[in-house]
Amino acid sequence: MWKYILHYPPIYPQLSQNLKKNQKFALEAVKYDGLLLEEVPKELQNNYNVVYEAVSENGAALQFASLELRDNFDIVMCAVQSRGKGAENTLYYASDRLKNDKEIVCQALESFAVAYSFASWELRSDFEFAITALSLDNYYRGRKEIKYYMPDGIVEKLGWLLDD
Repeated sequence: MWKYILHYPPIYPQLSQNLKKNQKFALEAVKYDGLLLEEVPKELQNNYNVVYEAVSENGAALQFASLELRDNFDIVMCAVQSRGKGAENTLYYASDRLKNDKEIVCQALESFAVAYSFASWELRSDFEFAITALSLDNYYRGRKEIKYYMPDGIVEKLGWLLDD
């Protein structure tokens, strides 16, 4: 049975609570599907290794991590670099402190323009940061979209750069 569980992670949600507490099973499950972190017991949602594997597979798994790990730079950086269903909203689940971290937010912006809307108000209101955001590779596609997440004062200062 042990080998079956390890080689067929989708069965994880049907396991007993006692078996779900096994870190080895949890790791295999989240490596297969990061969103299975939702099924993991709370103590393992605060386990660095389990959460790191989950967000590596799907950044959106960050929503099921403990508050403590949502404030961990390495976990959040890994999450915003990741893909998967719902990954465009990953930054939303990060701590307020990391939503104000330029490196984290820029990394998220390289994949999804919508990440600008989840950055701290302080960053979104920073003219220099707005220029940086617009200069990222993703913004040949996202320029039209990003202006909807910028405060009016920044949009006015940027003027023609944001014109259609």
